[in-house]
Amino acid sequence: MTLSSHELDLVQQMHSRLNQLSGWHLRMERYYEGSTRLQQLGVAIPPELARIKTVTDWPSIAVDALEERLDWLGWAGGDDLGLGEVFSASQLAAESGMVHLDSLIFGTGFIGVEKLDGHLRVVAQSPKNTTCLMDETRRSVLAALIVDREFDGGRSCEATLVTDHWLVSLLRDGTTWRELDRTPHQAGRVPLIPFRNRRRASRRDGRSEITSAMRFYTDEAARTLLGMGINREFYSYPQRWAMGVDPSDFQNEDGSMRPGWEIAVGAVWAMQNNEDGQAPEVGAFPANSPLPYTEQLRTLAQMMAGASAVPERFFGFVTAQPPSADALAAEESRLVKRAERRQAQFGAAWTEVGLLAAQMLGQRITPEQFRAKVAPRWRDASTPTKAATADAVVKLIGAGVLPADSRAVLEMLDFDDQTIAQIITHRQIAAPDPFAALAGAIDRQTV
Repeated sequence: MTLSSHELDLVQQMHSRLNQLSGWHLRMERYYEGSTRLQQLGVAIPPELARIKTVTDWPSIAVDALEERLDWLGWAGGDDLGLGEVFSASQLAAESGMVHLDSLIFGTGFIGVEKLDGHLRVVAQSPKNTTCLMDETRRSVLAALIVDREFDGGRSCEATLVTDHWLVSLLRDGTTWRELDRTPHQAGRVPLIPFRNRRRASRRDGRSEITSAMRFYTDEAARTLLGMGINREFYSYPQRWAMGVDPSDFQNEDGSMRPGWEIAVGAVWAMQNNEDGQAPEVGAFPANSPLPYTEQLRTLAQMMAGASAVPERFFGFVTAQPPSADALAAEESRLVKRAERRQAQFGAAWTEVGLLAAQMLGQRITPEQFRAKVAPRWRDASTPTKAATADAVVKLIGAGVLPADSRAVLEMLDFDDQTIAQIITHRQIAAPDPFAALAGAIDRQTV
């Protein structure tokens, strides 16, 4: 078969979209990794020092603080559909973190589901080389394009078109697309699920957590750090002045001028009286304090904290007196709420991944039946560590909110399905037979 005109149109639309987004993706990645280059104003920074690279990792701190509270634990209620095996076989405990992080950085992430040699594989796809077209009315993917490899300076590439029924291998040479191979995938739908971050009705493609305001604060912080570094270089040794001296006092024996750094760092200047017999006057300019720079950094950190919902102390400004546990909880409440919102958004996508995986495993289940039976499991965003979760569960059991022998308690403690089954089996074996216990009690009363 060859590409139809409709398929060719889809490929051209999606490839053009990837090219348009490539600059945006590169920019967001540089901010996250701290590799972006500052554009200096050329006012206070000498050109020789403007080449110094100043790095501020505030965007990565803001994004990671949110992503660390998005621990997805798999699907609850999907073991009999084979989803527990899919979770462990595809190592989704680690793979899920990748798609969450991509979604937070770029605004969109992708999870693909494929079946190779009878084995189902769920894997994260990079938004830098993957895109799709959506039917927003039906909330379904119309088609997807994955650019596997680029060469010849980006003029040519190998890509895969994914449709409802086909995986089409393509080769682009210049402006011409050519089909290489076509394989049916038998999923009945496009086996790719997008993860959109901060969607809204007027912006359904999602939005990066690294907003324009956060980028501005990051640039200003880097400029402030550069200014602080230049201040240190200039004032590590006091700037000196001298009156009534002769230029020969700063010359070598051969008449050449001594290097500027040698004059600057000289601890003692030995100079003769001038021809009038007067001693030269020398002094030092007072060094500038770095305090204005640190105050400016603190102000920018506070603004960054407001934009990212991440506490100011995450950006390196801590008080001498540690805050109380209640103060810490109140300080992180907005970050927790933001994480819970992301769990709801990404949870809907993980539900679609589970439905797609179950259908590709041959399970005959409708979307309505699946959503009523299966739900994504998340660790509590307010207790991002296992120790904090265990402490919270113990308190709920002690208060009588949760029964100690409930399976839900074991799931909240992040035990895998195999461990939960072993614990339940052990409880059944170790628990006394109620009828035998009653008979023993009656015997003891009659003795």
